[in-house]
Amino acid sequence: WAQGWPLPQLHRNPNAHIAAIIEPCPTPRSTLNPDIRTTAELTAHYGAPVFRSIDELLAAPVAASVDGIIVVSEHATHYDVGMKALKAGWHILMEKPMTTD
Repeated sequence: WAQGWPLPQLHRNPNAHIAAIIEPCPTPRSTLNPDIRTTAELTAHYGAPVFRSIDELLAAPVAASVDGIIVVSEHATHYDVGMKALKAGWHILMEKPMTTD
């Protein structure tokens, strides 16, 4: 979903900067988006490093330049990602739900 809407919209916004992308699969696939990019293509297109997890991003120097995060992962991961982003002091835009329990 992120490749279909949030990333292109942020990329077109002159007031936004994509500091990093989290994508756990190097070659993601989608039945809804036939033009989905690999992580190497995402880096080349958006000029942002791609991390496999929120923990990898938090451990990287680029984390200091992150102001906010858009959480568009599977619902079961929202709580973990959201809480780690809150602890990092980031603003969060999260699609529902916060938890699946």
